[in-house]
Order: sequence, then C-alpha cells, then structure tokens
Amino acid sequence: MEKNNYAFYKEKKSHGNSTYPFTIYKVRMPETFSHFPLHYHGEVEVIHVSEGKGVITVNLKPYVVTAGTIAFISPGILHSMEQLQGHPFVYRNIIFDLKMVLSYTSDESTLNTLLPILANKIYFPVIIDIKNSQNTLLTEYINTMQQIHDARLPGYELAVKAQIMLMIYQLTSNNMLHTDNYYLNTSVGRLKKVLAYINEYYEESISIQEAAKVYGSSASNFMRFFKNTTGSSFIQYLNDYRLNIAQEKLLTTSCSILDIAVNTGFNNLSYFNRMFKHKFQESPSSYRKKYRKLD
Repeated sequence: MEKNNYAFYKEKKSHGNSTYPFTIYKVRMPETFSHFPLHYHGEVEVIHVSEGKGVITVNLKPYVVTAGTIAFISPGILHSMEQLQGHPFVYRNIIFDLKMVLSYTSDESTLNTLLPILANKIYFPVIIDIKNSQNTLLTEYINTMQQIHDARLPGYELAVKAQIMLMIYQLTSNNMLHTDNYYLNTSVGRLKKVLAYINEYYEESISIQEAAKVYGSSASNFMRFFKNTTGSSFIQYLNDYRLNIAQEKLLTTSCSILDIAVNTGFNNLSYFNRMFKHKFQESPSSYRKKYRKLD
C-alpha cells in the first residue's frame, strides 16, 4: 500500500504537474491514515465516497458523509477528513487546478463562472448526497474522468477537461453555485494565517505565544479556539504537521533520519522517533524500508 499520497500543509505538495495539474487517487481509512487534518490549497478538490462513513469538515463546519456522497472543496477553503469510529471510510480524491480549463480569451464562462470561483466570489456546493437529483449524473462524470485518466489515450487531457467543464455546467445550470456568508467567517481567515505561518516556519521552534500573536489574541484564547475548531491542541497539530512532512521525506529522499528530524523541527532524535512510531505504528527506519520507492 502506498502511504505517500498525502502530506498536509497549506499544501506545498503539487497535484499533477504544471502542464497537467490534475490527480485522482483512492484513500482508505484507517489503512492509509485515520484522519487528514485541517489544511487548504489553491486547487479544487472533489471527494467521492465509495464505502463506509466519515466526517468532512469544511471551513470549520462538519458534515457526516456516507457512500455515494460527493463533496466539493472550493479553492483556498479550509477542510479536513476523518473516519467515524467503527466505520471504514473509503473515497476517491480528485484534485485539479481550475486554471487548466480557463480560456485564453475573456469569454463569458471564464468571466462569469471560472474566475469568480478562483477569486472566492462564488463557491461550489459542499455536499451532494445520494438524495440530490444531480448526484447520479455528477457520479457519471467522475467515473468517466477516472476511466479517461487511467487509460491515458492520446488527447486524454482534453477529455478530462471536458468532464470538468460538464460537471461545472451541471452545477451552474441547476443554480447550485452560490455565495455563502459562512465562507466569510473572520475566524477562518485568522486561522489560515496561523497555518500559513506554520507552513513557513515549521523547521524552527514555534511557541504558542508566537502563534497566538499571528492569530491576534492572547495565548489562552488562541489555545481554546484552536482546540475547538481543529479538534487538537496547537502542539499536537504542529507535531502532526511536521511528522507528515517527515513521512514524505522518508519516502522520497535519501536524507538521513537525523537530518529529516532536524529539518522538520525536531531537535531531539529520540523524541522524533517516539512521536513517529506513535503516529505511524513503526519506527522511521522500518517505515522507510517498507514503503520507500525511489527511482
């Protein structure tokens, strides 16, 4: 099983490549991981649940989702995923840069729909469950997208872009794109500043006081807010963040474990090893040996 599909940050991780910014893959919780903490990125994300039950949190609002549900994450929106205790949670993740379907000319679809989505002036609906009349057709688009992407016949990129446009058309023509004051939550914007700060300085020591200053409140108020909104303490989140980056480096580089620990903000190797084993149920060296696939 590949365990290097995810690392959570204000994602530095690329999805696809610069000429084809599209990726699709399956996630199985708890085998892949039991939760994917709060993060955001500039791409559109579509989650199609195929089995089990889980919780998708979007801009701090949780949604319980089951098999057949489709969730849309608009660019720049905070979100997280986790399984519900006692249930598997299996879903397809489709992530793409909306710029891949933009027109070079200022046509009406670009001006009226695509650019406003990129600018967070209009948003995708968050949840399309199986009771929604559009679920079946949207699922067909997703299935077709998967087949085209996997087959990769000549010109497949055009066909994938066509499916994306059909999906957006279906939402637009049924008045399902919307503005939502919930997305303008000022606490969300302040929290994103903290996540961006972590993204920038995770290699260094970051105190609760520093994070609270970025957020704009006292340390006690910040700790309370962070715990209530993310489900973990700030230190737990920071360690989780660093461990996910360390996981990625173990699988994709030949750097020593000591260097990886230091470069992800752990100045004590024993502490790093203990934290890594607690999260991934294996020591860093064992994990690397089992899962690394270098060319």
